[in-house]
Amino acid sequence: MVRAVPDHLPENFVLLSDSKVRDMLSGAGGRTCPKKSLAPKVARILMAFYQQA
Repeated sequence: MVRAVPDHLPENFVLLSDSKVRDMLSGAGGRTCPKKSLAPKVARILMAFYQQA
C-alpha cells in the first residue's frame, strides 16, 4: 500500500492491525481510533459492541 502511492511519504500513513483497532475500540489503554480510519458512526457502533463484551 505505501509503495502504491508515489507522492506520499511512509510517515503520511497510519498502519493499523485488526488487533490494534479492536483494542482501541474496546477502550484498552485509553486510546481511540484515528478519525481517518473509521467513519464516526461506524466507530460508535463498534465501540458500543466491544465495550459491552
